[in-house]
Amino acid sequence: MRAAEIPSDLKWSVRKRLEFIEHELFWSGQLKRQTVIDKTGVSRPQVSLDIAQYKELAENNMTYSLSDKTYYVTDTFKPVFIDTAPETFLLQQVGQYAEHVTFPLRHVSPDHLRVIQRAIEKKSWVTIDYSSLSQSTTRHRIIAPHHYVHDGRRWHVRAYDFASESFRDFVLGRIGRTVETQPSRSKGKQSWNPRHDKGWNTKVSLILRPHPDLPEDKQEIVALDYEMKAGQAVLKVRQACLFYVIGHMRLLDPSPNPYIQQVVLENREEILTLLEGQNV
Repeated sequence: MRAAEIPSDLKWSVRKRLEFIEHELFWSGQLKRQTVIDKTGVSRPQVSLDIAQYKELAENNMTYSLSDKTYYVTDTFKPVFIDTAPETFLLQQVGQYAEHVTFPLRHVSPDHLRVIQRAIEKKSWVTIDYSSLSQSTTRHRIIAPHHYVHDGRRWHVRAYDFASESFRDFVLGRIGRTVETQPSRSKGKQSWNPRHDKGWNTKVSLILRPHPDLPEDKQEIVALDYEMKAGQAVLKVRQACLFYVIGHMRLLDPSPNPYIQQVVLENREEILTLLEGQNV
């Protein structure tokens, strides 16, 4: 819940300065004029005006201490400009107070990506050369792309594949050629319209719980880590993305060591049924 609506006529430069003030106030717990001056290079009179404007928008977000000339965040703080999600803040700290573990980059051709993006925007088709580990040769395919998917390690494009007459994911790095292709009237739009991508439009619940072989006190730690309620956490994912999620979390082929495999899938049989026959 936000403290106030952002004025529609607020200039971008002013918004960025107020956003910085709020960010500093919330995450540092306090705000000094000199800190804003040092970090932004804005003049003292302008900083005073910016703080006054921020107070008008969120007067209950901070209090001022005359003794040390410092603004302090209040317990009733409600954000106006910033996203207070911890993940957002931690990513902002990379390179300063945080290190982000990286994996080998999967190559994606910007030229091919541009063609695919245009097709998504125009609701058109693309002819591609695609290499697959399950095929011995590169194959020509006509696809109707509609979304991108990141599986945690690499990017895919979700598209209707006219060769298999089904919606599939294609690894962007394995696309070797792209040619814009005009939709054919002989191929009815009913089939390749994204509205008919059942796997994409269907949400599935993965019910997670602590590994039952963990001691009870360790199960409580895992439950806290995953924000479980009543010993369970429900993760909603698109059915088309099930394979990626359960693969990364090793939910269908878990380690026998509960200290390695700390969570298990409560509705395993249900998920196995959904995966049967799914294109992966």
